[in-house]
Amino acid sequence: MTILPLFILYFGIGPASKIAYGVSHGIFPIIVNVVAGAQNVKPILMLSARSMGASRRQIFRWVILPHMMPSFFTGMRLGMTAVLLGVLLAELYVSSAGIGYFTRRFTESFDPTKLFGLVAVIAAIVIALNEIVRRAELRFARWRSD
Repeated sequence: MTILPLFILYFGIGPASKIAYGVSHGIFPIIVNVVAGAQNVKPILMLSARSMGASRRQIFRWVILPHMMPSFFTGMRLGMTAVLLGVLLAELYVSSAGIGYFTRRFTESFDPTKLFGLVAVIAAIVIALNEIVRRAELRFARWRSD
């Protein structure tokens, strides 16, 4: 929350500042998980690929990338949650329309019916996004046994 005013000063009060604030929250879990996944590749696999004459591009494509996929999708799920929270927080404090604005409005007017409806809509969006990431993981990591 302490850097939200900086995003507003730089990007303005429109949707760009809220999106940038959300992305700033979600990019780090993805980066950390991808780096960790790339570092967890077994050295014997890299050595084997090199000994068979694989180029750097082939090593990345056929060894590193497949081993990095589970970490990437874990980072995507964590990052997606952080992005949604970041955007909701930004809208909660600096918005005249949108989900955060209506959350604040329904809370201040003590309208629990509309507030619970809004929470249900947010939950449905989160479930749908999580399902999209899960299906992408199934498609791009078909070789996994679990």
